Amino acid sequence: MGCKNTTPAVPEGTLLEQYSKAGLTQPWSGQYENDFEKQIFMAINLCRHDPKVMVPYVRQVYKDHVLLKAGAGKNMNDLIAKLQATQSLKLVSFDDQANEAVRANNASVIEKNEDKPTKGGNITKYNEIKGDENSGICREFTMPQFEGSTGTEFLALQLALDFEDFEGAAEAAKKPKEAAQGDAPDKSNGAEPALPALPAEEGTAE
Repeated sequence: MGCKNTTPAVPEGTLLEQYSKAGLTQPWSGQYENDFEKQIFMAINLCRHDPKVMVPYVRQVYKDHVLLKAGAGKNMNDLIAKLQATQSLKLVSFDDQANEAVRANNASVIEKNEDKPTKGGNITKYNEIKGDENSGICREFTMPQFEGSTGTEFLALQLALDFEDFEGAAEAAKKPKEAAQGDAPDKSNGAEPALPALPAEEGTAE
């Protein structure tokens, strides 16, 4: 008696082929500096167009990544349930000033040459470029020292780390009394989908 493998296979074709098949808008060549940036942009919009497409990539990153494999990641099923339940979301586009801010911040990070790069800084640069205060409408995400090679892997890892909230758990452990005052947010059924907003190189300015 055989058993049917119900684990979703990775979609056929390259990311570009999947993106083109979905009929999604391509970014202009002047809006990205390399193919990896373009891949992240396409992975984000493909995910927002059809969140379920990321499920096999999420499974793979939980299997392979050092921070998540061997049971270190606890929330894979919650993340997959969120992706499967989320309807299509509005697609995003590059913001020229946000791109400029991220690239300027990346240059500063590279110049410092820190063993453990300081996170953040994109919103500060964005405010400098815009000439006004935009912190209230901006969000940023930093993933330094990413060792993968594809936009889908980058996005799957970002989603997984957001759901695991390792840093938030560490901060809560430092302040047990404060953490005990309220329950942790339930990302498996929250009102706001835990899906990415705007693409950038090492961070996100929205």
